[in-house]
Amino acid sequence: MDLEEEGLWRELLDSGKIWISVCRRWTEQQGSDRMYQLVVKLLDANYAILHYFFHKRFPVRPRTGSFSFRIMHAFTNIKKGVRFVLFDHSVEGYDSWPEQCGVCRPQSSVIVRIRP
Repeated sequence: MDLEEEGLWRELLDSGKIWISVCRRWTEQQGSDRMYQLVVKLLDANYAILHYFFHKRFPVRPRTGSFSFRIMHAFTNIKKGVRFVLFDHSVEGYDSWPEQCGVCRPQSSVIVRIRP
């Protein structure tokens, strides 16, 4: 996500007065046994990593009906130069096509807050 394209200006991004909260939701029906992992990176204009959040791999177990989970993190004390938010997630053991295991709905959100 390009923060400037979303309407944030450089002076605000470099002010040291923002927090960036990220959230990743995953909803699926009739899942199979697999491992999920999430990495969120805050990048500068040259795509260099300024901050990152790593959520270790965890199992997503099969259940009847649909299931969902949510991972949230807040970046504080953000360095000057942040311009992009990158979500990088992986699912190991996803050996079925979506039409075989049900609907998969990944959703991500980014909230930028100005500190008082």
